[in-house]
Amino acid sequence: MECRIKDATGNNIHECHAHFSFVSDDTILLQLRDVTEFNHIKTDLTRFKYIADHTINPLQITDLTGKMIYVNPAFSAESGFEQDELIGFNPKIFGSGKHSKMHWENMWKTISAGKTWIGEVENKRKNGETFYSQLQITPVNEKDGKIIGYFGIHRDLSDKRNLEKQLIHTQKMESIGTLAAGVAHEVGNPWHLSQLSLRLFSELPKMSLLKKNLSLSKNR
Repeated sequence: MECRIKDATGNNIHECHAHFSFVSDDTILLQLRDVTEFNHIKTDLTRFKYIADHTINPLQITDLTGKMIYVNPAFSAESGFEQDELIGFNPKIFGSGKHSKMHWENMWKTISAGKTWIGEVENKRKNGETFYSQLQITPVNEKDGKIIGYFGIHRDLSDKRNLEKQLIHTQKMESIGTLAAGVAHEVGNPWHLSQLSLRLFSELPKMSLLKKNLSLSKNR
């Protein structure tokens, strides 16, 4: 049974597990085992699991070899894999293969040294779709500093990547608009138009020769 007792000072309360056993008809042996620290750790784990299960950020914990031992529901939702399809596997299972060997060597070198690594990664969902995230990996240490695993948290970069694509598209359209305006200006100016015509006329022999050479190459 569980019990709570005070120490000799009366200030500290210990949580204990009590075990009673009959030694004889008139003697009972009471054995107490202090489980205060164990219960505190269990409470911390319960709190962590609740937070991890309900956060919107994908989380993963791996062992020292990189095999996943925990992923939260947000990670499953983002990757498209069920939790039991990921546990025991290396994150390569959803890797895109787009990152260089040096990229991952630098990551392993950093976290193996007990430091936090942050970088942008491109991964593949179970259905083949690409998803981007900023990944932060932090070593999990015991009290003596020994590394026993790694904790990774992902931050979705899809909006950032879409914004970058829109910006590139806008810049391309602006460049095309500037070029079109320049051509319109050239065509609208009679002198520039004549110079443009002469330039094109001078290029016709070269174009004709190029076309003839291409035709000969096709017929070979």
